[in-house]
Amino acid sequence: MRQTLSRRLGAILVVSATVVSANAQHAVVSDVVSSGATNSTSASYSLRGTVSQATVGAQQAGNKSIRVGFWYAAGGFLPSGLLADLRLFLEGPYTGSQQMSADLTDVAPSTQPYGDPAYAETPIYYEGPESVDSLAAGMVDWVVVELRADTSSASKVASRAALLREDGFVRDLDGVSSVKFEDIPSGDYFVVVRHGNHVPVMSAAAVSLGTSPTAVDFTSAAGSAFGVDALKQVESGVYALFGGDENQDGQVTAPDFNSYLVATTGGVTGYVRADFNRDGQVTAPDFNIYLANTALGAATRFPDGTSGALAARSPDAIGPDSTSVEAPDVPLNTLKRFPWEEEQ
Repeated sequence: MRQTLSRRLGAILVVSATVVSANAQHAVVSDVVSSGATNSTSASYSLRGTVSQATVGAQQAGNKSIRVGFWYAAGGFLPSGLLADLRLFLEGPYTGSQQMSADLTDVAPSTQPYGDPAYAETPIYYEGPESVDSLAAGMVDWVVVELRADTSSASKVASRAALLREDGFVRDLDGVSSVKFEDIPSGDYFVVVRHGNHVPVMSAAAVSLGTSPTAVDFTSAAGSAFGVDALKQVESGVYALFGGDENQDGQVTAPDFNSYLVATTGGVTGYVRADFNRDGQVTAPDFNIYLANTALGAATRFPDGTSGALAARSPDAIGPDSTSVEAPDVPLNTLKRFPWEEEQ
């Protein structure tokens, strides 16, 4: 499928699409669909629809199919998706030389784990459907990536789960591509990344995202993350997310130790939240991560709106969590769908 393009011209809609059959592609290029739901036809295929109605999806008839992929909203048309080329390290599994261990590849869940009720009262809670048949070799764990229109937690535009690779790159479900946010307008966004037992981070400034991959690198500079001491230097010139936040309240404190203690006493192994170094066991190295980071006061340095964590830290260090939010340019709740049809 080639990406479709569209633009609004008064009462008409100019569409570019591609129809695919088993033997050939038939292009519908710059045809006009009027507001009276007239047809736009190429070869033996036709698109039918009405201006101010839109769709994303595929229609099939036998061995022929057509996909149209544009949106219409109050502010204009949306592109097919934004691409973020994210890179970050987790302190726990970091082994040096800009690599992390991937010891949990065989035991990590094939479905993103952050919809578990245990996360329900935390900012990482996310019920999205992302899943794979199995984690590819070299995948460290699942993360959640969030886009915000501004720094406040109330301005969240989108969230999705993705896979963190041992070289620090966050990949889409195919294990290769940059992370894609479907049906979000191009623009400037603050990017938040969360992991189930590390302190989350947010980009220091808004990042311009569009349909070409944009680099968002949390590994090479302390200032790449919002706030002071938001990242931990794990070797010269290399930075990582602080480990040890087992309960995801945004800080490394006694409750995280208590979870570690229960798990290590019980000899729990496998995919465990108290396993801070992600080696499949809860042992002394995990305690050492907790101990070092609680002494450093590791905590979320951006507005996160959590009931316990935000109140426990200095507003001067975190910044205001405003309840007055400027809406995105294209409010997503104005989007409408319309079923385009294929006819032979």
